[in-house]
Amino acid sequence: MEAIWRLAGSTPAGEESPRRVVPDGCIDILFDLERGTSSVIGPMTRAVCVRLAGRVDILGIRFRPGGAAPLLDPAADELRDRAPAIRDVLPGWRPVAELGERLRTVAPDERPRVAASAVARWLVAAPDGDAAVLEAARLARATRGRATVGQLALSIGLTRRTLERRFAAAVGLAPKFVLRVERFREAQRIVDRNPSTPWSTVAFRAGYADQPHLSREVRRLVGVAPTRWAAERAGVAFVQDGSAERP
Repeated sequence: MEAIWRLAGSTPAGEESPRRVVPDGCIDILFDLERGTSSVIGPMTRAVCVRLAGRVDILGIRFRPGGAAPLLDPAADELRDRAPAIRDVLPGWRPVAELGERLRTVAPDERPRVAASAVARWLVAAPDGDAAVLEAARLARATRGRATVGQLALSIGLTRRTLERRFAAAVGLAPKFVLRVERFREAQRIVDRNPSTPWSTVAFRAGYADQPHLSREVRRLVGVAPTRWAAERAGVAFVQDGSAERP
């Protein structure tokens, strides 16, 4: 598991708050505690703009690339760019549904602990994941996307074709795409630390060939130009528990 996250608050009456969700290589289990629904957010190949309205109370469990595979019935690549209900993709979905019901009854501050404890039990009972794929995904992240698929395969003792096949089944994405995502995430971190960093510098530090290369990747993964993407991340568009939260 990578993280447990929460989004809670409200938008003014009659207004919507758009949030752009970008690819990160992960799979999330999402509980909408306001509406009493739950779903699995599959690995994304493109950004999605979600429009929030009214009261919002969402808790998400994010798994590292490949980390959710032992819990899933279909291979992860069958969930690509999909968000099915949990009963359709988790063989033991009843405990997950029960967790959603319990989260609605406990205090907000207790929810992350309750969720983390439940996930730990699920993973103990589940089959082991693909250790080679998990290591390849870890290396992709550790190198911040600067490795090649061939280097990943060599480091774990698999052929490139075997790695690509097993990676797609466990992660839901091609290893080359995950390397692109990790490099993009590094550019995102640079911009978040200092929004005034010149784009040419961001490109160089994140490992892109040049600024146009970075611009093309942002448009492909986010769907907008880099300047708009940075402005969206710097803006305040949602009130979370009485305080401003950056998208």
